[in-house]
This record gives sequence, C-alpha cells and structure tokens, in this order.
Amino acid sequence: MIQLISYLKINKTWPTDMVESFIMNSTHETKRTIRRRTKLEIYHDIINSIMDAGYGTITVTKVQLYTKLSYDKFSRHLANLEEKKMITTNPLQLTEKAREFLNEYDRMKEFIDKWI
Repeated sequence: MIQLISYLKINKTWPTDMVESFIMNSTHETKRTIRRRTKLEIYHDIINSIMDAGYGTITVTKVQLYTKLSYDKFSRHLANLEEKKMITTNPLQLTEKAREFLNEYDRMKEFIDKWI
C-alpha cells in the first residue's frame, strides 16, 4: 500500500490527498455501532413476541430468535419475567401483569418520543 502511494505521488497521476483518502477508505473497515437495549426494551420484546403469537402457540425457541438474544441471556430474562409473575412458561403465556406492562411501556414510549 505504501508503495502504491509512493508510486502515485511520484508519477503525479492523481492528486496525493485523493489517493491517500481513497486507499484509507477502501482498506479501513467501518464498525457498525449497535445500540444496546435496556432491560425494559428486552422485556418488551419478549412479552410482545408472546402476545403477537397468540394463546399458547409460540415456543421458547421462537421467542428467543425473535428477541435476538443468546441462550443464557434469554433464559435469565425469561426466569426474571416468570419470577415477577408476568409470564408462565408451561405453556408460554402472558399474565395480566404483562399486559399492563405493555400498555404502560407503550404509553411511556409515546410520551418520550413526543417530548424528547
């Protein structure tokens, strides 16, 4: 790469700054930044996927795939939701508390989007 830059500088075929910029941009790998979800957002995704599927028709694996979480993180969040009595796992269902959570979460999100 350095040899190519030197060659192009000597032969004046392209402007130097253009060559360096092109080479740096083509070889530099850009990192895609991914925003980390909060615990509330993850809970919302889990509960929402169960609700969208309907009564007792979704498996734990499908919910995990929908939420895009690793197995250990997903199982930990699922256990927390069950501990908080928001879901039952056999069969996978929502409780009234989870439905209230979804309503309040959506209300809160609308408020934040409106004012911030």
